[in-house]
Amino acid sequence: MNQKIEKLTPEQEALIPVVRDEWINFALCGDTSINEKAVREGIDWLYSLDNYPPPKEVVICDSPLECIQKARKYNKSVSTTSCIGIGENSLVPFYDYFTRIGVINHDGLNRIIAFEKAGVWDCVLLEEIAFVSRRPNVVHRDEQHRLHCLSGPAVSFDDGFCVYAYHGTSLPEKYIMNPDKLSKKEIEAERNSEALRALAEILGWEKFLNKLAVKVLDTWEDKETGLTYELLDLKSRKNLDQAPKFLKMKSPVLNDGTQPSYIEPVDPGLKSARAARKWQFPKISEMRFRHGDVVFDLIGENSDVETQWPSVEECNKDAELLFQKET
Repeated sequence: MNQKIEKLTPEQEALIPVVRDEWINFALCGDTSINEKAVREGIDWLYSLDNYPPPKEVVICDSPLECIQKARKYNKSVSTTSCIGIGENSLVPFYDYFTRIGVINHDGLNRIIAFEKAGVWDCVLLEEIAFVSRRPNVVHRDEQHRLHCLSGPAVSFDDGFCVYAYHGTSLPEKYIMNPDKLSKKEIEAERNSEALRALAEILGWEKFLNKLAVKVLDTWEDKETGLTYELLDLKSRKNLDQAPKFLKMKSPVLNDGTQPSYIEPVDPGLKSARAARKWQFPKISEMRFRHGDVVFDLIGENSDVETQWPSVEECNKDAELLFQKET
């Protein structure tokens, strides 16, 4: 029976992060143990929902990959895992919380919660056999809780299956473990723009561009600030029509006395360094500006002012950008 409430009590609000952290810690603590009895009971119940008899066998696997590999040997048409398991179903902690505060008490949800608490990370359910994966033995995340590790896998399982990631972007192993050894050909073969950006940040933009071999298309000095800008492009754009150009910018003098340069990707259609600089700012430049993919808001989140970004064509036609002061 469900119970409707209009407002959470202070005690109920305080329980939200407790339940959240319990599930996060349970899933990512590195404990790969699994309660096989509870798993079997949960599997049998899941099959009964579709009026299927219990599977003849439940196979415990060390990783989701092992689940898939073994399932494909049994049935070649298997292409993915199910959405039942801690690694896939983020709604279970949500329902667990409302169960704990007495808003809901649903037998089916209670069984799903118990099934996942048995240590199930993921599973593949076939007609006569079920494959169930243990939890990972290692998980590394950044301060924003995104998968991230620069010294090894961000996620690994007991059988050696692992995932490499940089601030939430999944990457090939070599991008993390041996980025300096990547060749120009390997980098040019990468079609994922997020993976390219991650690789550039791992290597540092200077080294990344040196590997790609770039040329200076145009240089511009802002007479008001004395800062210089260079528009860079790949020396060869074979099969890379959509790859960005790059704007190299001299920073104002920082508090520590240094004046580093920064490199950011810009639209490949931009024709001059000054046009690329203008492209980074909205038409009302005092309100917002763009730094890579991040927009810095100077007018407040609740403002109803609609920012209009200049098009590449507008920037190429008229590259003048007016500032009260370069920041």
